[in-house]
Amino acid sequence: MFEIFRSLRAEWLVYMSVLLTTSVVAMIRYRYLSVAFKSTAILMPLTFINETVAKILARTVHNNLICSHVLTPFEFTCISLTYYHFLKNVTTKKAIGLFIPIFCVFDIINAIWIQRGQFASNSILTELIFFVVYAMLSYKQLILSDEERSLAMQPIFWLSTAWLLFGSTIFLKWALQNYVVAHHIKQDILHHLLTYMNILLYLLILVALVIDKDEKKRFKYR
Repeated sequence: MFEIFRSLRAEWLVYMSVLLTTSVVAMIRYRYLSVAFKSTAILMPLTFINETVAKILARTVHNNLICSHVLTPFEFTCISLTYYHFLKNVTTKKAIGLFIPIFCVFDIINAIWIQRGQFASNSILTELIFFVVYAMLSYKQLILSDEERSLAMQPIFWLSTAWLLFGSTIFLKWALQNYVVAHHIKQDILHHLLTYMNILLYLLILVALVIDKDEKKRFKYR
């Protein structure tokens, strides 16, 4: 088993260390978190387990594509629930509640028929579009809110920033993919970019989980 993890790239080890730290903090602070962030906290250990299994499969059977299909519906559901509890607009809440089961069905169809045996790029791109929209809506709500605390002290700001940066980077990566291949540029650049953005994503989520507290009136969650 330990042979599988030898000669791993340093950046991957850093990424997994950050993800593990975020997962541990999420579990330790779970009871103290607001309802909104409990679902994000649940997602962290699930992601760590999924990434670990993905690496083992990549080193043993040389195919870990199924892991992307397995994690995506959980990721979409957990993050959507966080924004469902934070965003105040009733129409937005109803839309999120409707989109969660629709997306899960879409992901299953995509995994079985559309991208069977392939990376779940359709599902991931779709969920990232939603996350970017969620982030923009949360920014709008924060800006229009009469909350006196700075944005830096509001966990949803860090979560939204994390997904906005990560989503934008993923869109950029796939946009540049064909250019890189056509001009025979090493794709390691894009791979490293993705790894670094994953590290940043979970570092920012870690910040959100550390500063969040179950104070509904203070954070104005419903």
